[in-house]
Amino acid sequence: PRGMEPRGMEPRGTQAPVTRSTVTPSTQDTGVVSALIARLKDENAGVRKAAANSLGQRGDLRAVAPLITVLADSDAEVRYTATDALANLEDRRAIGPIAGLLKDPVTEVRRNALSALSHWDQGVPTAQVVALLDDPDADVRREAVNLLEHLNARSSGAEIAKLVRDPSSDVRQNAIQALGNLGVQSGAAAITEALSDPNPDVRESAIGALNDLKAPIAEATLLDLLEDQDPDVLGRAARLAGERSGT
Repeated sequence: PRGMEPRGMEPRGTQAPVTRSTVTPSTQDTGVVSALIARLKDENAGVRKAAANSLGQRGDLRAVAPLITVLADSDAEVRYTATDALANLEDRRAIGPIAGLLKDPVTEVRRNALSALSHWDQGVPTAQVVALLDDPDADVRREAVNLLEHLNARSSGAEIAKLVRDPSSDVRQNAIQALGNLGVQSGAAAITEALSDPNPDVRESAIGALNDLKAPIAEATLLDLLEDQDPDVLGRAARLAGERSGT
């Protein structure tokens, strides 16, 4: 289960969607944005965090460079909020600096950086993401898998396949789904092992991934799946048996 977020570190997706304006900023907007940018240097961390959050909501690209500077803030909550703000602004200049937070000492900041980088389809340094597949935190490992899948990083298939044996069932399930969606044929052997995973969601995902890969499933294995105690696994196995009849 996901750990408790530090105070003020709301999970991504809880903030109102941001729409960037294409209209020339008014003089009033310019004054407000400038004032908020100035508050990014306030001695109070709460003020810096609030200013970063507001700049992300306003969608003014003049805030990009100042917010990038704030990614080095001494307060983790401020770094977290500045990451969200830059993700909302979706300016490519922020990709590298956000990727720098993948080595942040605070777990929630690392995880949030992974989530933020999913706002871009290209330009994200995949090697730094792959490194987090070994992170001590299960949520970070899972988010790294999801980001690599989003980036269509097939070259990371061998590293993702290692997580089919991860201690966390959520990580195992996401890794299996990613291997299937990315078409990583080399992962079929590891996925086949997961057909006997103790977690039914993992077993069901393994059936689906092997089907996506069009990988062979031994008749004896299929017969075992048709005796599974979980109705969802059993149903998926039964559908697979029908789809593969005569092949």
